[in-house]
Amino acid sequence: MSGYLLFTLLNFWHSDHQHILQRAQQQDASKWLILLLLFLTLVMCFIAIIVEINLFAQTDFARMGHFLLAITTILCAWLFMHTIFAIHYAHDYYLALQQHQAGGLEFPKTPYPTYPDFLYFSYVIGTSAQTADVSISSRAMRILNTLHIVLAYMFNTTILAICINLVASFIQH
Repeated sequence: MSGYLLFTLLNFWHSDHQHILQRAQQQDASKWLILLLLFLTLVMCFIAIIVEINLFAQTDFARMGHFLLAITTILCAWLFMHTIFAIHYAHDYYLALQQHQAGGLEFPKTPYPTYPDFLYFSYVIGTSAQTADVSISSRAMRILNTLHIVLAYMFNTTILAICINLVASFIQH
């Protein structure tokens, strides 16, 4: 997952709006499948984290390794979720423009937003469940945004519970 994130984030900075549209056209048919796979990936990450927590009873050195692996998994899963949503927002935006509809998001003073703009929007949603300076202007984008907010809330709440358990397990042993 971390390799995918690194590769994706590096490619984000080299993509213009035309490249985003091209990628959106290639991946349009599978966009909901990608969100389903994202959800399944997050479930698998939670399972891996729980397994790591249960391995804390080992020696101090091994326990620290499991602790660091659990924290890394949490961080990568969080970044992965919001990066996938950023891609989804970008692709939906440019596919709507191609069909002569509003893109659904209004970025101030940015006529052709690129992946970093959508990444910014996605991470703001993921941290605060609200927008900052980007306006949502279409029903389709509001539906996607609502799905993102609900999934982010469930993820953040679960991670908070796991982190409390993780710290308690680490202190207890």
